[in-house]
Amino acid sequence: MTKPAAAPSEPPEPSRWLRWTLACTVGLAPAALAMPLFISVDALPPMLRILGLALFGAFEGLALGWAQAVVLTHDHMIRRRGPWVAATMMGSSIAYIVCALGMARMPAPMTENLTPWVMLYWGGHGALIGLAQWAVLRRDVLDACPWPVASGLAWMVGQNLIYPSFAVVAAGAGAGILIVPRLMMGLLVGAVTGMSLVLLTEGREEMEESRL
Repeated sequence: MTKPAAAPSEPPEPSRWLRWTLACTVGLAPAALAMPLFISVDALPPMLRILGLALFGAFEGLALGWAQAVVLTHDHMIRRRGPWVAATMMGSSIAYIVCALGMARMPAPMTENLTPWVMLYWGGHGALIGLAQWAVLRRDVLDACPWPVASGLAWMVGQNLIYPSFAVVAAGAGAGILIVPRLMMGLLVGAVTGMSLVLLTEGREEMEESRL
């Protein structure tokens, strides 16, 4: 009589959190190098500005989504990487299009101080990315509804760190000063969403144990 195949063992939660945090840091790093493009689109006509930011969002989503998908498939959280990467690209593009429309309506989008409205603005940016990712995550994870909220909070916290440097660049400084803050932003985004990922994982494991 043959023994049934053993289920893939779950990695320790701290290891999963650490891998996820590092993946988000690495995934958001390429966009830091492309920040001059993000800054330059503000001078373009409205339609070209929207297109430029949509392309920037897709590029950022591709790098971030792929890095995250490597961890998710390695830890058996999702089955395939492609849908997660596509969802992240779509969510990021939509978020940056909303950003472009918002900039078009605000005479001075880059204020010197980080206002509650700006924080809410970037929280919505992260929530849109999280909402697109939730459509994939909910297929494999029990009760993934908190994911868009966690993503929104993570981006709000991360942008709180990068905003002062971003405002200086918008005022005319070289975009190279954004690289280190952007890496730190990825670290914070990964740390906050990673904690949510661990909680969602615990919920999935409890559901699997209840089925045995």
